[in-house]
Amino acid sequence: MIDYLVNSQLVLYSLIAIAGCAIVWHFMESRWDSRNFNKDEKGVFENLHTRMALYAYEHVDGIVPVDVRSMEEFLEGHIPRAINAVYHDHQLDTAALREINTDTPILLYCEGGYNSRLAIELLKEMGFHTIYHIHRGFKSWKFFGGDVARGTHTAMV
Repeated sequence: MIDYLVNSQLVLYSLIAIAGCAIVWHFMESRWDSRNFNKDEKGVFENLHTRMALYAYEHVDGIVPVDVRSMEEFLEGHIPRAINAVYHDHQLDTAALREINTDTPILLYCEGGYNSRLAIELLKEMGFHTIYHIHRGFKSWKFFGGDVARGTHTAMV
């Protein structure tokens, strides 16, 4: 049976399909990122590899992590000092964000990086002009050894 699968064209076609999907995804993500992430007269909007996000968390003065996952996910674990501003159905709960000065740098994330990318435009509309996004989100943060807090968020900085 194994010999049949190894010699089968089905395996070859499957590998080609997987590689093709990965290439298309990479291309689409790059195009999307080129619109979301830039440095211009409106501010700094960067998509950071997790190692750079860990560095920014430790070294950028006054940075506030903003978690756009659900409250349940937030309570299970989040970046210390994070503010929970739930993004759901193209809406961002801005109540907690209203207390943050728009000059404050934000470290934005969700579970895997998709919803937080969608939330960037809403944060820009609110006037935030320094947004650092964690590429691949909280999963990547934990994978690279970032600190994790549980329960409610701490008082704002």
